[in-house]
Amino acid sequence: PEDGEVLQQVRDVYVALRDFEAELGVLARLRVLAPEDAHHRLHLGYNLWRAGEHERARAEFLAILERPELAPLERVRVLVLLGRTPEALELWGQELERDPAASEDVDTFVLIVAGLHQAGDVENAVEGYQGLIEISAKFLEEREVRAFGLMPDVEATLLALRAETLARHPELAPK
Repeated sequence: PEDGEVLQQVRDVYVALRDFEAELGVLARLRVLAPEDAHHRLHLGYNLWRAGEHERARAEFLAILERPELAPLERVRVLVLLGRTPEALELWGQELERDPAASEDVDTFVLIVAGLHQAGDVENAVEGYQGLIEISAKFLEEREVRAFGLMPDVEATLLALRAETLARHPELAPK
């Protein structure tokens, strides 16, 4: 199809099915139809990142990072993936002041916690992981973390962080 709205709906179906390879094909077509659409490029970047094509993903993210169409939490997630965790934390803090409910945005919270861990800030990462557990007890179970369908490197970081958190706080371990 040549209709961007129809393609967007098809993309949403592929995401729901976790068929990221098919989603990539739709995103590539959307990129041709609307090359400046920041959200298509954002999702293309996520998909490329998930596929391990980090340099191509970074190029997409850098092209849209300052675009006004990006919501603050989208910008936070991009900053974390770009390895700019301090900037992401500053922006996230500003967003939390503006809207405290932003702390329950699991996608952003997961990336913040993973970014802290990857940056070597294990203390704050463990504290953040405890916050994730408060949002959803699913973060206590390894199989549940794997079921989220996270980007492979984020999943690996979260699993390592889960183990570290449970080692430091055995009282949190599932019974």
